Amino acid sequence: MSNVLRSLLNSMFVILALIVSLSGFVLVNTSTVEAAIPEKCKKSILGFPVWFEYLDADENCTITGPPGDKAGEIDWAKASGYVAIAIVEIMMRLASLVAVGYVVFGGFKLITSQGEPESAKDARNTIINALIGLVITMIAATLINFITTRLTS
Repeated sequence: MSNVLRSLLNSMFVILALIVSLSGFVLVNTSTVEAAIPEKCKKSILGFPVWFEYLDADENCTITGPPGDKAGEIDWAKASGYVAIAIVEIMMRLASLVAVGYVVFGGFKLITSQGEPESAKDARNTIINALIGLVITMIAATLINFITTRLTS
């Protein structure tokens, strides 16, 4: 195995270990706002939260308003912030999945480069850019959760 490929694999291993360790931190910090939604209303696809994740709902999955709002009608001006938080969380999770997909795609490009220096360099750049994007989304998710905690407490 050439020194360049060995160096690339070592770098990828270190970056992957960093991502795995940071992702555990990010996963612990998710869902910072506690709403009263029955479990049957929390249906999700691929683990994405529903858009009304942080709003209160009754046993029939009818939205009753933001947490702590006991008025008869929903205050959508107040509830829109909670909906925006859920949508941003969905977008962050989607961006993370796309970044992981690009890491896999870059690995496939690296494997199929057949030793061509230009193709290997292009594949390495794809992997590095995807890992940078993944780290950015993880940091952004942590910041959003921190801000959400401060705004809703």
